[in-house]
Amino acid sequence: MNGISVSKVFSSRSKWNAVPLTALFAFIGIVAEAQVGIGTTVPDASAQLDVKSDKKGVLVPRLTTVQRTAIQAPADGLLVYDTNAKGFWYFKSGTGWVAINNATLALPYTGTGNTSDPSFLMKNQGAGHALVATAEGTGDGIIANALGHGNAVTATAYGNGHAIFGYNSFSGIGGAARFVNFNTSTPNPVLTLSNAGLGATIYADHTGAGANHAIFQNSGVNVVRISKTGAGFFNGGIQNNGADIAESFDVMREVSDYEPGDVLSIATSRDRTIEKSAGAYSDLVLGVYATKPGVLLTEENIDSDLTGKVPMGVVGVIPTKVCGEGGVIRRGDLLVTSSIPGVAMKADKSRVQAGQVLGKALQNFDGGGVGKINVFVNVK
Repeated sequence: MNGISVSKVFSSRSKWNAVPLTALFAFIGIVAEAQVGIGTTVPDASAQLDVKSDKKGVLVPRLTTVQRTAIQAPADGLLVYDTNAKGFWYFKSGTGWVAINNATLALPYTGTGNTSDPSFLMKNQGAGHALVATAEGTGDGIIANALGHGNAVTATAYGNGHAIFGYNSFSGIGGAARFVNFNTSTPNPVLTLSNAGLGATIYADHTGAGANHAIFQNSGVNVVRISKTGAGFFNGGIQNNGADIAESFDVMREVSDYEPGDVLSIATSRDRTIEKSAGAYSDLVLGVYATKPGVLLTEENIDSDLTGKVPMGVVGVIPTKVCGEGGVIRRGDLLVTSSIPGVAMKADKSRVQAGQVLGKALQNFDGGGVGKINVFVNVK
């Protein structure tokens, strides 16, 4: 039996009056296993129950909210009409009762939910956008507020695209993105960036006619500016972890022949090249191999590989190789080159000539052999 038309089965009351009760129950058993059509003799193949009418509807159980929530062990998919909420509700295992929101997507649209699932979920598996928000007036395209502990916006990119892509159209004069904190008591930053990948955390490419890459203000007054050409301007000065100013130089032979603390001199066999100092009281002395320069100067581009060069400190505090060839070194003593290549010693003031002083000792040295002390390097 493929389908039963209830309207035909019960169309003749007189016939059923003569049917024995046992036969009726047997027929009901047969009907229960077949598709049922009400108002049609051909139920849809996908439906167990197919109701068709152009004048009447179907009424599901109508319960108050108290009655609905009092149902014992509701089945997954159970459907009722809540007379208090004035809407249909279905039971979802693991979640509970869920309202079938009967609000139409008309503007302005307002919806409220209270579930662990997303209130609004969109998925586009094609080439188009899942969401496009356009404000053609003076308002914002999207406003996201987090009133609890969650994020106002969480965006994830699992493919090759961007989690968030903001741009200003050719006709607009606004910014592509703006982050503002109006809460004067929050200790959290306005913007936090974290990168566990291989790319840069921030990548900024300025292709327009503007003059600056970045401007930082304090109460509307510029305090830091990074120009489009890469120059930095800082009203409050710069504080670095290093204690000297160094410049990158080519060296004679291999870089591996040198180490931090070596006293360096001008190489006479090649332009703009340095080498370890050679001979006492050399007036070719130029600086010291910097251990950790605070500022590194170079004629190269910022992306150039400087591994074949040495950072030579020219002014500032630098750990420097010294020896006792000129006597015990005391704080404040003038230092010059010694006969040991790349090593300084205490100067005899009566012998010092212009251009021979490497700097002044900031620590004592009375040991044998070669050691290192902090020296304020300033060639004179």
